[in-house]
Amino acid sequence: MPTPRRPVTFRVKFNDALFADDLAHCRAEGRHVAQHERVQLERDGVPQNLLMTCGAEHRDGTDLPGMVKLYLPIPYGPWGLILQGATDPDGLHLAVVAFGERHPTGAPASTTSPTTAGTEPGQPRFAHADSRLLRPG
Repeated sequence: MPTPRRPVTFRVKFNDALFADDLAHCRAEGRHVAQHERVQLERDGVPQNLLMTCGAEHRDGTDLPGMVKLYLPIPYGPWGLILQGATDPDGLHLAVVAFGERHPTGAPASTTSPTTAGTEPGQPRFAHADSRLLRPG
């Protein structure tokens, strides 16, 4: 009988300053979820099967090519992390680019709410992630 394969799991790394900035724009409930999930993600990583590819261009104008998203709390919560593949001396990992409310309650689908991390009303959700993309140095 073949040995069951372990799911592929990726290490997750957070940039403290960027994460703090995102949390500063969230409701208390979102901050609690983000901080709780961060501890688990840094300790255990994230299984590949929980990650979803970001669309090339979302209906709200967000364009996050080559990135993945993770809903929090896992698996289908109302908040999300945007992650990008990166490397460090320990190898490959997923770097958190942004955290915010996925589809803010009461906001039209094509806009965001002021509680969405790093954005202003009328801007695409996670628009600030574009400026945080990891680029080869």
